[in-house]
Amino acid sequence: MMKLKKEWNDVEKTSKELINVFRLWYISNLKILNGKDKTIERTFGFPYTSSSAFAGIWNCNADAVYKWSTDWSFDGIAVNEVNDAVAVFSKDLDCMYIIIGKVND
Repeated sequence: MMKLKKEWNDVEKTSKELINVFRLWYISNLKILNGKDKTIERTFGFPYTSSSAFAGIWNCNADAVYKWSTDWSFDGIAVNEVNDAVAVFSKDLDCMYIIIGKVND
C-alpha cells in the first residue's frame, strides 16, 4: 500500500508544484462531468487540509472521474513519502492512487 505524507514541509510551494504537474496530466486522464471553470484552481478548488490519514489539496468544486474507468471519482492530489504527486480517487468505500509526477516537498 502507498504511504502518503500526513503534512507537507511548504504547503504553498508544494501545492503550486502539484497543480503544475496535474495541469499536464488531467487533460488526458480526467473527464469533468460538471463544474468546469476558467482555471484549474476555480474548477477544482484545491484547498489544503491534513488529517490523521494524509494531507492533500482537494477537489471541492467539480464532478470529475477517471477517464479510463469512469466509476472512480476524482477527490484530490496528495504526496507520497518519495515525493511522487498522487491523484486520489474513490469508488464507494475504496480508494485508488495514481502517480502523476514528482514534486520537491
